[in-house]
Amino acid sequence: MIDLPAARTRLEPLEPALIKAAQTGTKTWFDLMSEHPGIARPLDTTTRANIIQNHAVDDLALSVEEIAGASLITEGRRTLLKYGEILLRFKFVGHGVPRNVNTTIQQKLARQQFDDGILPALGVTEEMADPTILSCGYTLGDKVLGRVEIRRDCKYHPTWSFAIYGDGASIENPVIEGLPLDVKPASITSTKKKDDAQREVG
Repeated sequence: MIDLPAARTRLEPLEPALIKAAQTGTKTWFDLMSEHPGIARPLDTTTRANIIQNHAVDDLALSVEEIAGASLITEGRRTLLKYGEILLRFKFVGHGVPRNVNTTIQQKLARQQFDDGILPALGVTEEMADPTILSCGYTLGDKVLGRVEIRRDCKYHPTWSFAIYGDGASIENPVIEGLPLDVKPASITSTKKKDDAQREVG
């Protein structure tokens, strides 16, 4: 799997195209809300994400023609940007992490697991030595695009992300020597109320 420094360097030539695509997709949605509120109002968040993604991908299709080594691959309702060893997808990350339908393919992608014909199922017809699927995540502000980030999510491995537009520092979860990668953070609770209650009884 590609790491954060390598992904930042590798994707730098694509950043202007990705930002422009995200801006186009979100502007289309906000224009629909403004000009046709009766149509936009009843649409759910999944429909909103589909509208934004479809228009973002349509805009991106024009840009990737001018970027050597970049191509769009569409299989069914899924479109990925292939660039070297990277497969990139647009995802809404306003809730912190991308959300996907729980299918067998998505379960394998969540583990960066590309065996058992996963690449052909994604529409990739050529060999990829060490593919990594990344998300071009976006958030929404008040009628504007909020943030655009590149992120890698992989079950049992550290998550990392870096912003290419808007606010957001690079985040890379630390790996602690000897600590299992699937360990979860400890719960933290306050003992203040318990201590106060004991003092009152005493």
